[in-house]
Amino acid sequence: MSVKCLRFDKEKPGVIEVRYSHEGDYESINLFGRSRTPAYSATPAYKSQLPISVAKYNDLQKLCTKGIIPIELHGWYAALLTSVSVVDTTTEPAVEDTDEEMD
Repeated sequence: MSVKCLRFDKEKPGVIEVRYSHEGDYESINLFGRSRTPAYSATPAYKSQLPISVAKYNDLQKLCTKGIIPIELHGWYAALLTSVSVVDTTTEPAVEDTDEEMD
C-alpha cells in the first residue's frame, strides 16, 4: 500500500518503475530477472487442431446464422474440424434442445 506511482514503458518490456511518493525518482523492478528478454518456450499441446462433434458444429453455425456470433468470426467457425467419432463430454445438455425457434 506504500506504492504511490507506477510507470510502464513499451521500450522496456518486463520493467516496472515504482515510486513510493508523488515526487522523486522511480525505482526499476525487472520482472524477468537479469536477462533482457523473457526465456519462455511454449510447446504445442497437440500436433493439429482437435475436431469437435458434428452436433456442436451445427449449433455454432445456428448461432452464426442468428447473428449471435459476430460476422467477422463466421469464417473461423465455419472452418472448424468435425468428426462423427467425437463425443461431447457433458452428460446432459444445459438447455433442452428443440427444433422450435426461440426469440
